Amino acid sequence: MNILTDLKKDIGIFVVEHRLNIVANYADYVYAMFMGKVIAKGSANDVLNNPTVIDAYLG
Repeated sequence: MNILTDLKKDIGIFVVEHRLNIVANYADYVYAMFMGKVIAKGSANDVLNNPTVIDAYLG
């Protein structure tokens, strides 16, 4: 089993990652930031499909 999967059972983990497909596999809750501000938060699926996030990153 993956070390992140094992660790998150016992402790909270803060991960900074730009590849959202990786984050989606492990995160229960995601914050998306743009220009130093949180633009979306929630489940990985909700954040990945958020119109503000899509506009910010895919413009």
